[in-house]
Amino acid sequence: DRPDDSTSCSTSGSAIPEFQLAKRVNACLQPIQY
Repeated sequence: DRPDDSTSCSTSGSAIPEFQLAKRVNACLQPIQY
């Protein structure tokens, strides 16, 4: 298994908090509407 290949938008998945990672991944998967 690769570390964080699907979360290419985040800088480093293991260095940032889970909630921050989730927000980054969410922003990557969905178009930014703000």
